[in-house]
Amino acid sequence: MEEDLIFEEYRKWKKSSLSLYNLLLTNSLEWPSLTVEWMPYSITLPNYTILRVLFGTHAPKGRNHLYLAKVFYPLDFGFERRQGLSRHLHVEKAISHSGEVNRARHLPQMPRIVATQTPSSEIHIFDLLREPNPEEKDNDYPLIKLVGQHQEGFGLAWNPLDKGYLLSSCKDKFIYIWSIFGNPRRNSPLGHYKGHTDAVNDIAWSKYDSFAFASGSNDSNMLLWDMRMLRPTHAVNAHAAEVLSVDFSPFKNFLLASSSVDRSVAVWDLRNLGRSLCSLKGHEDEVSCVRWSPFTETLLASGSQDRSVLIWDLSKLQKDNSGMHPLFKHCGHTNAVADLAWSYHKDAIIASTARDNIMPVSYTHLTLPTNREV
Repeated sequence: MEEDLIFEEYRKWKKSSLSLYNLLLTNSLEWPSLTVEWMPYSITLPNYTILRVLFGTHAPKGRNHLYLAKVFYPLDFGFERRQGLSRHLHVEKAISHSGEVNRARHLPQMPRIVATQTPSSEIHIFDLLREPNPEEKDNDYPLIKLVGQHQEGFGLAWNPLDKGYLLSSCKDKFIYIWSIFGNPRRNSPLGHYKGHTDAVNDIAWSKYDSFAFASGSNDSNMLLWDMRMLRPTHAVNAHAAEVLSVDFSPFKNFLLASSSVDRSVAVWDLRNLGRSLCSLKGHEDEVSCVRWSPFTETLLASGSQDRSVLIWDLSKLQKDNSGMHPLFKHCGHTNAVADLAWSYHKDAIIASTARDNIMPVSYTHLTLPTNREV
């Protein structure tokens, strides 16, 4: 009965989607995907731009792959209608993966290099541009296998300022740091950090300080770290339940967002961690991921087990923390949202993945106030 209601809601959303979106690409996948990330490069032609998106499969009983796919974004929507520009993903590269792809992230300074979290507890490093060797039977094996993490995990983050440093986290309560360049023992972690008392779900580097990162855990805490120290610099009881996601603002070095099983998104000012700057409540189930916009400093998006992606505009925040309602609600899934990503090409282009084998890519023109500051 509940499943019938979900598909009826999805059918109604699909029917009204033409009036909600400037562009909507709904892609059916063979298997669910728990990870998605836009690549930072694009090719602009006279009438459209080619974007690329990275995702992986989560097929417990099937063969798994890491995929790099093209998306055609029309610059002239009239051209799209006249020429029949494709509204589907076009897979450019399919790399066999050992087990499900829990998380995949590209190296910012060298996007061809991608790290993945695997169910075996290993971290695998791939080169997307690696040419096949006809003398080798298996050309899809990783360049490097990072071994030392004790259990399966999902947290994975490259340092955006210091090339080659990678953080991973997992169910064993530890955070691991790796270096894949200039390190003779690059297959082993440089060290690990202990501060949480339960599984560490997510980690994120600061965009301004190459030593600073944050972590969120099932212990309901968000910890702040300096990579030169083995213990956290700050501990925050961030939510009333498990912390599932953390993300630093790309615009303000003191802003950090977190999301939780308690159905809320919290925004933090690192200069005053006594209480959150605001608590965003609009989801009806746990909030699996939160991401800041790379273009507009007051925008962030959150994805939830309630099957929706919400876009928030913090410029609407009142001093009493009231008046915060989602700017936009995307309902293009029939199951829990696992990951989402803002495009580097244009604001309000978002890709999201869920456990329903659907990966929508949407663009909506958002009407925003001209003076936006958190």
